[in-house]
This record gives sequence, structure tokens and C-alpha cells, in this order.
Amino acid sequence: MGFSGPIKYFWQSLGSLYYDLFVIATRVNAPWAISLIPWSLAFLWMISIILLDEDFASRARDLSFHPFELIGLPVITAVTMLSAAPATAALYNAVMRLDNFESVGWGSFGATFKRYFFVAWRLAIVDLCILYVLLLAMLFYWNQGNNIFQVLAVMVLYPIIFWLMIQPYLFPLMLALDLNVRDTLRNAAVLTLGNFGASVSLLVITTISIVLGFFLNVLAYLLGPAVVAMVGVRVVRDLLKQYE
Repeated sequence: MGFSGPIKYFWQSLGSLYYDLFVIATRVNAPWAISLIPWSLAFLWMISIILLDEDFASRARDLSFHPFELIGLPVITAVTMLSAAPATAALYNAVMRLDNFESVGWGSFGATFKRYFFVAWRLAIVDLCILYVLLLAMLFYWNQGNNIFQVLAVMVLYPIIFWLMIQPYLFPLMLALDLNVRDTLRNAAVLTLGNFGASVSLLVITTISIVLGFFLNVLAYLLGPAVVAMVGVRVVRDLLKQYE
């Protein structure tokens, strides 16, 4: 699958949104958005702490973080992921059911939430820890004041971009193949490397959707997530056929 494949599925998913607008908004995106309220509030709180701290930029350059910033904020993120991660798994499962012309509702959403609670939470924690380590490594190398180390900091950007590219594959793979955390990350990396054009296209679609979400606010929460999830589900479904 090339770059245009995910774009085709994106337009098809928008069509599905049009015909099943009420079902998607009330039975898929609404419970997902409610489950994300703790994470969203924590995220806004952490951003406000950073923006209101006039010394944060200088401390970031010197890598002199407070213990709360270095440990406390990641722990808070991990706690709020207790609801956000399994809800995201339930969102993708609901989209898979819709794609198979099966009924969806709050009951099936809750059942999936419960079934994948621990594996989805562990996947989210490991995934975010990888990003956290990469960001700290980039800051560390960049602030050494040495050209060689700053080159290393720029090189760390490549694994960060790769991390971003594997994100749309994680939950569709975990659900479609019933994988554990290690196998989900490994298979997502394999799909990303083996289908670079499709992976870049998925990253572009996801990024645009997130950016638009900041402007559309509530409307984006009620309508957008299922479209992004449906694109990922359909792309992964077709890519897996290559390995059968």
C-alpha cells in the first residue's frame, strides 16, 4: 500500500461518518470522550504549569528539572491513562464492529474497556515511556554545548518521528491479532518499515486531525476520533493480508 491508500480510506471513513453520524457520535465517540476527561484535565493542568513557570525554559536547557516535573508528571499521566488507554481500545473495537456491520453501543464499549483494560494500559505506559526517554535524550545531548552531542540530539529526532509513525498501528494490531505489548510494538514497527508510504500518509492524516481538533473542540471530540480510528483499522486490515 502506498501513500494514497490511507487517504482513500480517510474519504471513505468520512462517508461512513455522514451515514452513521448519530451512532458514531453517541455510541462510539461520546463514551471515549468521557473516558478521556481525566487525562484531558491532567494534560491541560500540566501545560498550564509549564506556561506559567517563567524559569521552565532555562531549567529545561540546563536539565535541572524539579522532581515533580521529572517523576510526578509522568506518574500522573500513567494514572490518567487507566481510563484513556482502555477507552481507546474500546473505540477501535467499536469501529471494527461498525466496519463489519455489527451493532455498537455503550454495553459493547464497556465490555471491551473491561477486557482490554490491563493490556491497553500497559501498552500506553510502555509507549509513552519510550517517548519520554527519547525526549530526555534529545534534551540531554542538545544541552551539552558540543557540536558532536548536538548532532546526536538531531539524530534522536529520527526515532521520535518513527515513534509517531507507529502510533496509528498500535491499537488496530492489538485488537485484530490479540497481541501482548511487546508483539504489538514489534509488529507495528515492522508494518511501519515495510510500508513507509502508507505510514507517512497515516501520520499526516492523524496530525491534521489533531490540529483541527484544537479548533473544532467539542465537535472534534464527538465526531473525529472514529474517523481516524477507522482509517487505521482499514489500513491495518489490508496490510495484514500481505502477510497471510
